[in-house]
Amino acid sequence: MIPPTAAAKLNALTDASDDAQAVLNSTVRHANDIERAIKLNPFGESAPDLKKELARLQAVLPAHRPRKSCRRLADISPTASPQHNN
Repeated sequence: MIPPTAAAKLNALTDASDDAQAVLNSTVRHANDIERAIKLNPFGESAPDLKKELARLQAVLPAHRPRKSCRRLADISPTASPQHNN
C-alpha cells in the first residue's frame, strides 16, 4: 500500500498521461483527415488553408509525443520496481 499523497500524485500523473494521449490521438487523426482532403482535391480553393493547418499540426506533434513517457512512469508499481526491494 502506498501513502495517500503518493497515490494522489500517481493518479494525477495517470490522468495527465491519459489526457496527453488523447490530445496526441486527436491531433494525428485530424492531420490524417486533412491529408486525405488535400489528396482528394489538391487544387481546390481551400487547399492552401488546409496545407497551412496541416503544417501547423505537424509542427505541434513532436511537442505532444514526449508526454507519452508519463504513461511508463504511471505504470510503475512498487512491487515491479527493483529499487523497492532494497
